Amino acid sequence: MKQIGRIGSANIRLIPVPADRDLFGDRLPNGSFTGALGRLVRREVDIVFTGFFIKDYLARDVEFTAGLYSDAVCCLRFTRSGVERLFLTGLLLVSLIFVSLYTSGLAAVFVNPLYYPDIGTLQQLDESGMAIPVKYRGFLDDVFAVNYSRLMDSLRARMQHLPAKESMLARVARLGNIATVTRKTTLALDNAIYLTTRQLHMVPECPRTYNLAYVMPHRSAFGEQFNKVLLRLVGGGLVDHWIEEARYGWTLRDWRVARRMMESSFKVLTVLDMQFAFYVLAIGLAVSVAVIGAELVHFHRAHRGDGHGVNVLLRK
Repeated sequence: MKQIGRIGSANIRLIPVPADRDLFGDRLPNGSFTGALGRLVRREVDIVFTGFFIKDYLARDVEFTAGLYSDAVCCLRFTRSGVERLFLTGLLLVSLIFVSLYTSGLAAVFVNPLYYPDIGTLQQLDESGMAIPVKYRGFLDDVFAVNYSRLMDSLRARMQHLPAKESMLARVARLGNIATVTRKTTLALDNAIYLTTRQLHMVPECPRTYNLAYVMPHRSAFGEQFNKVLLRLVGGGLVDHWIEEARYGWTLRDWRVARRMMESSFKVLTVLDMQFAFYVLAIGLAVSVAVIGAELVHFHRAHRGDGHGVNVLLRK
């Protein structure tokens, strides 16, 4: 913002105003607006340096500056999850053979991890049947086109407004059975940690792409000056430079977190670590000895008295 104030031909003094809890803002049932849109309508500010989708917000008292850059609205879901091996067979049969099969299968999973396939298209996302909750009501109209195709209508029907305090990306990573949508640029910057640590997977096929611009009051006295300054910034490549610089900073910060998560301490296995296998073997052998002993006892009891004498019937 300081660079914009110095580049403009007019001596413009920029006074930053902190954002409220409604952020971008929304239209209320009584026709008023909240957030940044509300401040622009009430002329409390002259410009909002936050990229808005260039579309109709049903607010006639605001207008857009010149377009700065484009961004896509993408779909997200939880990342692929590993296949768990159950120990039910070993517990039921208590057999050395089945325990060996289990341990060898478990070792194979560690050597060659198995994963469910990631969703790569919107068609696969629709076939998964997952709900698509969103935190901002504006996404309900901005993501999937109306009456464009059956696929878009089906995905649009699964969207639901969920104004939860928890981050929607964190909710998707935690639950694992839902998907959500967010800006592609935002996901690559302050939310890149979810992709770096493989907690989330972004569907490569994005349903819609928008051009973004800042918003200012309708017929603003500074509109022409703002557009000149912003076009000079875009033409000089400063906007792309700032985005790449921010992405580099977030990458360095996220890499430190990911590196700590990927660090593993190796441990040499000892007999104490493998004692469970010996316990299972001992239990199996003890049960086998008990079964053999029970069969021998039953055999001797069943044949007691047989073979001790010969009965002879004499006929006169």
